[in-house]
This record gives sequence, structure tokens and C-alpha cells, in this order.
Amino acid sequence: MSDYLRLWLGGRRGFFTHVHHSGVPIEQSEDILERLRFIDAKKDLEERALRKALIRRVPDRLLPPSLLKAAKAYEKATAAYDRAQKKFMDAPFGSDAEHRARDKYQAAEEAYSSAKEVFDEECRCAEWDEIHAKVCHPRCPWTPDFRNIFSRGKSIEVLSIKG
Repeated sequence: MSDYLRLWLGGRRGFFTHVHHSGVPIEQSEDILERLRFIDAKKDLEERALRKALIRRVPDRLLPPSLLKAAKAYEKATAAYDRAQKKFMDAPFGSDAEHRARDKYQAAEEAYSSAKEVFDEECRCAEWDEIHAKVCHPRCPWTPDFRNIFSRGKSIEVLSIKG
């Protein structure tokens, strides 16, 4: 895995460029190594090198503070939701413990939904194109006008072509 170290320097989770080949240039990943393994296992051999070369971790200092705050709140709400769901599922059916666990689970689900909504809105408002230009390869084939890393071909060689 040492060849992947430069791709996610700073941790496996965070915001990364070109997690997928088209659309938004920056996405959050809980485990970028999982995505890199998927690329190695399931994507065409011809496009693997380009895909992996364009995945770079976005330093937190380049991300809007409101986005980081929303991401942290969403992460916390997700963990609370998962814990509440487990307690509800583990509680004996029809018991007082199940009723209390269901109430906590429903409250956690509402908090999770609210946090996800705020996080999604922050993601929609972020200036991804500007951040992308600061982080990605200088000859990245993705552009705001053609939002696809395969706009000039699928080979890694497209990074050596001025365009």
C-alpha cells in the first residue's frame, strides 16, 4: 500500500479530488483506501493510473470552516444514530427498554437527518472549482465546462499533454 501513501497523505478520511470520474471534483470519503482498492479491482486497466493519479487529499485549511463544522456535526450525529439503532435492535421486543430505546432512536434519527441536511447544503455551497484548481494536477483534464476526467482520454498520458 505504500504507493497509495502520497494519495491520501493526511488520513484515509476527508475530502479528496476525483473520488469519481465525473461531476463534482471534490467529495468526502470515509476511507479512500477502499475506493483505491475498488479502482484496482473493478475499473478498466487502461483508466486506473489516471484515476489514481488524480485522487488527492484536500487539506482542511482550504475547506470552508462552515463545511468542516457541518462535517463534524454530521459525523457525530451519525455515530449517535448508529449507537441508538443498535440499542433499539438489541432491546427485548415489547419491553420498557425497547420503548425507551425506540424513543432515543427516533430522536437520534431526527438529529442525523438535520445534520445531514446542513452538511449537504454546505457541500452544495462550497467553491469546489476554486479548491480543485489549487489541489489537483496542473494538467487535470476535468474542467468546469467538461466535468469529467476522461475528457481527453483514459490513459495517464493525458496528464503530459498541455490542454
